[in-house]
Amino acid sequence: MSELEAWLYFIGSDRVEHIYKVIESYPWFAELYREINEFRYHPEEAISMFSDALRIMDRNTVQYMIDEEKQERKKAEKRAEKAEEEREKAEQEREKAKRERDEEMRRVSEKEREIEELKSTIAMLRKRV
Repeated sequence: MSELEAWLYFIGSDRVEHIYKVIESYPWFAELYREINEFRYHPEEAISMFSDALRIMDRNTVQYMIDEEKQERKKAEKRAEKAEEEREKAEQEREKAKRERDEEMRRVSEKEREIEELKSTIAMLRKRV
C-alpha cells in the first residue's frame, strides 16, 4: 500500500479492516486515528479547534485586507503625486505662455507707438516740403 492509498483510506473509510491495513503499513497513522476517535467522544475539542482555525483565518484575512488597502493607498498616493506634478508643470507652462504673450503685446504696443511717431514725423516733413 502506498502512502497515497493510506491517506485515501484514512479519509474515506471507517471500516476496521481498512484501518488495520493502514496502521500495519504506516504505524504513525494510529495516533491520527486515536485523535479522530477522541473527537467522536469529545466533539467540543473538534469544535474548539475549528473555532481556533476560523479565528486565525479571520485574523489573517483581516491582515491581508489591511495590507491590500495599504498597497492601494500607496498606489493612489503615487497617482495623486504624479497628477500634482503634471498640474504644476501645466501651471508653469501656462504662466510661461502668459509672460510670452504679455511680452509680445508690449512689443506690439511699442511698435505701434513707433509707427505713430514715424507717421507724425512724415506728416511734419510733408508740411515742410
